[in-house]
Amino acid sequence: MVRYFGFLANRVVGKLLPLVRKALGQDNVKKAAPVAYTTLSQGLLNTDPFACLLCGAKMAFSRALPATALEKLIANAGEIARMRYVG
Repeated sequence: MVRYFGFLANRVVGKLLPLVRKALGQDNVKKAAPVAYTTLSQGLLNTDPFACLLCGAKMAFSRALPATALEKLIANAGEIARMRYVG
């Protein structure tokens, strides 16, 4: 309930939150840098998510194929490589 009233209310948070931070001595708060999916994946899995499993070339994401086994992807690699975005 607190976030809907007082200085955290949506209508006044932009004006009042900087004043509250200044009063508390927190006016040097840095904004978090945005983190991309590829950076997270490379850090966690130690692999580039956009590198082709077959040839190692850089891939462009067009869509996800959920619940597709790796063996099926490898068997149909030529057909998958010829897929074009329609839409």
